[in-house]
Amino acid sequence: MAQYSKLKLTNLGLDLLTKVKVGAVKLDFTRFGLGNGTFYFPGDVPGLTALANEKLSRPVLAVAKIAKGSFKVATVIATKNLPDQGFDITEVGLFATDPDLGEILYGVIYAGTKSDHLPPKSQGIPYDYVLNLIVSVGDELEVVVKIDEASSATRKELNDHIQDQGLHVTQVEKDTWNEHPKKKDNPHGVTKKQVGLDNLPNKKSDAVDLDDGESLATSKAVKVLNQLFESHAKDDGIHLGRPWVNHTIAV
Repeated sequence: MAQYSKLKLTNLGLDLLTKVKVGAVKLDFTRFGLGNGTFYFPGDVPGLTALANEKLSRPVLAVAKIAKGSFKVATVIATKNLPDQGFDITEVGLFATDPDLGEILYGVIYAGTKSDHLPPKSQGIPYDYVLNLIVSVGDELEVVVKIDEASSATRKELNDHIQDQGLHVTQVEKDTWNEHPKKKDNPHGVTKKQVGLDNLPNKKSDAVDLDDGESLATSKAVKVLNQLFESHAKDDGIHLGRPWVNHTIAV
């Protein structure tokens, strides 16, 4: 399982944050960059203006306030967005718009060897990789909260992912699943034939003298019959105390 660091701001990101704090601009996140580069983290981050080796770019599809001063920034990588060649996502960059410089690398998260693997498009398997990044910017800073209306295709990807019941399990489904092992009413409707018992009769009997091929003897009947056999074997009035000996008499 991937283990990514917390977001580390670049110097450009810190400068932009200062501009936001003085009210010169709103903080507008634009896209994610995903790469497989390596660098010294976090020492190299302040001076970065780009990822070490960016392999894929995806637009920010949603920015939502989740707490005072904290925002969730999200995107989705669907099957059609996969690269031609797969790679390990060792670095993720969050980009934003600076009023003076244009788009800048705002901050970076890093995984190193403990990263996720992004498969190639050629694998042909349905794929959805949701990237959520929690960004803390301060108590009263203005951040552009959005779902990208300008790109209906990418917005639809995010909504489709959220609504896809094949990917997400509801709480009701979780509760139903947890209750399932406790059920004893044959919830799957398994038949006798499916488990090889279709030739067994349905009737049972406690009687030991019943001559019926359509009834099964109960354990009670077997116990009574066993007791009768034991009583019979011990009856000295019926059996001799020693075995019979066959004598041949010559005449």
